[in-house]
Amino acid sequence: EPTEAVKERIAEVKKVEKTLHVARKAVSDKLKEAQDELADKIAEAKKNPPPGWDENEVAIHVKNLVAEQAAARKAALDEFRAAQKDKHDELKPAQKELREEVRNTKETGSSRTSR
Repeated sequence: EPTEAVKERIAEVKKVEKTLHVARKAVSDKLKEAQDELADKIAEAKKNPPPGWDENEVAIHVKNLVAEQAAARKAALDEFRAAQKDKHDELKPAQKELREEVRNTKETGSSRTSR
C-alpha cells in the first residue's frame, strides 16, 4: 500500500494527465469539425461550381481548400503543443519519479517482483 505522500503525488500527476487529456480532446474535436467543414466545402464546389468554371478550375479550387485546411491544422497543432509544453515537460519527470518511488516502496526482496 503506497504511503499518504505517494498517494498525494499520484493524485497530482493524475490531475495534470486529466488536464492534458481534456486539452487533447478539445483540439481533436476542433480538428474533426474543421475536417467536416472541408468535406462540405469540397462537395459544394463539385456539386455547384461557380459559373464558367470547368473541371480543372474546380480541381484547383479543391486543392486550394485542402492546402488551406492542412495549414490551419498544422497551426492548431503547433499552438496546442506550445500551450501544453510546460505541462507535458512537468508531467514526464513527475511520472518517472513517481514510478520509481512506488517501485521502491514495493521492493523488499532481491528482485523487483519480490514483495
